Amino acid sequence: MARVFQLMYANDVPEVHTFYQQVRTTEREGWSWYLTSMRRLLCDAHGGPLLVMGLAVPLHPENHFAAKVQRLIDENQFLRQHSDMFARLSARERDVLRLLAWGHTAAEIADKLFISVQTAETHRRNIRQKLDATSVFELMEYARAFDLI
Repeated sequence: MARVFQLMYANDVPEVHTFYQQVRTTEREGWSWYLTSMRRLLCDAHGGPLLVMGLAVPLHPENHFAAKVQRLIDENQFLRQHSDMFARLSARERDVLRLLAWGHTAAEIADKLFISVQTAETHRRNIRQKLDATSVFELMEYARAFDLI
C-alpha cells in the first residue's frame, strides 16, 4: 500500500491508480482479493494530494478473474526468482526453448533452425542444466513467464 501512496504524491503519473490488493476482512477467513481504484481529487500547490477518493471492489474467490490475478502474481514472482537463470540462456537457446515449449521434437527443432539434430539435443541439454529444469513442464513455465510462447 505504501507504493500506492508514493504514486499519489508523484506529479508525473496519472491521477487515477488501479491495482489489486489482498485484504483481511471480517467477512471471510484469510485474505481476499480486491480491485481498488484511487483518484486524486484535490492537490496542493506542489501537486501533493489533499483529497483522495478510493473504491475497492471484492473479487469473489470462485470468480475466474480472481484466479487470473493470482496467476499473474505467481508469474511475476516466478520472473523475479528466475530471471538470473533465464539471462544465462543464449539467443539460440531461447529459440530452442520456445520450440520445445510448443512441443517440437529435436528433429523438428533442427529443421526449423537449420541446425543438426545433435546440436538441437545439445541445446536442450544445456537449457535444462542452465535452468535447473527436470521436466518439460518446468521448461514450459520459463517459456510462458518470459514470453517465448
